[in-house]
Amino acid sequence: MPDWTQQIASSLADIDEDVAVKVETVEPDPFQATLEEFVGELDAVPGMTVFLSREVSAKSIRYVIIAGPETRRDRASLLFTFVQTQEGFFWEGRRQTPEQLKKELVEVATSAGFRDAVAELIAITRTPVRAWLKRGMRYVSSGEDVMVEIPPELQRTIAERAEAGDDGWVGLEVRELPPVGGGHGFREQAAHTYQLIESGGYLIGNLAYDGRSGALLRFRGRVTPVSEL
Repeated sequence: MPDWTQQIASSLADIDEDVAVKVETVEPDPFQATLEEFVGELDAVPGMTVFLSREVSAKSIRYVIIAGPETRRDRASLLFTFVQTQEGFFWEGRRQTPEQLKKELVEVATSAGFRDAVAELIAITRTPVRAWLKRGMRYVSSGEDVMVEIPPELQRTIAERAEAGDDGWVGLEVRELPPVGGGHGFREQAAHTYQLIESGGYLIGNLAYDGRSGALLRFRGRVTPVSEL
């Protein structure tokens, strides 16, 4: 290395020390921190899934809390909306301070009505799901699509595999399918006809069928949350 470039390299060798001095410590927004803590507490309730969405525009930040049964993305719904502007932080039109926001969140979350609403969402995870075996694309309906009932425990498996990105075998009892040309038995008929299963906000695609499963229709496929398609 020439002497003149070595001088430059030597001068900048410890630049990280100067950078560390200039890095500003950004304090977390107290309103966002409060909402994140609140969502964390709700999401920890068994049977619930709750998340916070943050939408930034030129003039405001919009926070949305969405809640639903943890195995049923199709039943998620908006819980609360908050707006932050240069004028302040607002919930249902009321200007909030961080402490006032915490107080009002506690009042709502400990009310009997909120408890009942949470119980209803959790109860959904314990009921069967009406799902569809579909011939083709998700958005295209066919008279040969078949409604099937997914037991709660199987729906939980589907949701868990979506979270893990797993596509292991899943068993589904389907003993009768509408007739399709060719005279296939129901397993062969499924393999020739049905490409997708839509169940509770999840889509199982590129289905492969296990021909050794007897009366039980077993299949595997990649599980994807519908909202990610």
